[in-house]
Amino acid sequence: MKIPVLIVDAFANKPFVGNPAAVCPLNEDNISDEVLQKIGAEMNLSETAFISPIKESEQSQSDFSTNSHFKIRWFSPTMEIPLCGHATLASAKVLISKFGNTNEVITFQTKTSGSLQVRQDHSNGKLLLVLPNNPPDVSIEESDLGMMALIKTCIGGLKYLEAKLSPYANNCLVIRLEDSWTQSEFEAIQVDPNSLLSVDTQGRVEGIIMTCKAPDTSELDFYSRYFGPWMGVPEDPVTGSAHAVLGPYWQAILKKDRMKARQCSKRGGETGIVMAPDTTTLIAEACLVMDGHLII
Repeated sequence: MKIPVLIVDAFANKPFVGNPAAVCPLNEDNISDEVLQKIGAEMNLSETAFISPIKESEQSQSDFSTNSHFKIRWFSPTMEIPLCGHATLASAKVLISKFGNTNEVITFQTKTSGSLQVRQDHSNGKLLLVLPNNPPDVSIEESDLGMMALIKTCIGGLKYLEAKLSPYANNCLVIRLEDSWTQSEFEAIQVDPNSLLSVDTQGRVEGIIMTCKAPDTSELDFYSRYFGPWMGVPEDPVTGSAHAVLGPYWQAILKKDRMKARQCSKRGGETGIVMAPDTTTLIAEACLVMDGHLII
């Protein structure tokens, strides 16, 4: 069996930056979850997305070129993921660049996170990904020794302003450092994902977002980094779903509905953010870098 597989660098306008995702367009849903997971492990990227067209009427064709509604599932190298932003952007890019899909709005029906929409901005080629807000609204108290140990393992002796948990999508722990960090200093902070994995073995956290305010002289509003060793992702290059946590968080602090952020991984990537009462819209680009087949 030959399965199409394409790789897209999301949150990027050129190859080798942003976050790479594999995308497998499937015409049928007859591949087992076990095989989907094995493909995710074989690709060994943060996520592999599997998309298939949803028939929009009894008379319509299921087609990657003309359909506007698709099923989507995401697998990391070790598990199925409930919400993934960058692989959703990558899937929209495949539909547009590979199949010539011209629908202004592409809707992805997820297994656990409802419907996600990606809109094309034909004026500049950017993609707008609409995600549900997942604010971190559970404060971490010093009496929570397990969480305090996890925070210390992540940032060592660095000072932080607060830590909060978002229990909605991926159980993200947000650690906000002080505001004095430059981008290069923030990028240079050393975090050991294996140590994080050994501290929290109870499944309380699936990812840690480390963040800080950007300097007033920067065109950016905030920086972040994301660590998800519990999901098989030691450090994610650029995490769309994390910005559905960070968007509401920084909106409350900065009092801004429009922001620009950078995820400071080794590859790095930037996104525009537009806040609404229930949604975070990410404005980004994506670059198709590989088109081939997986033979199984």
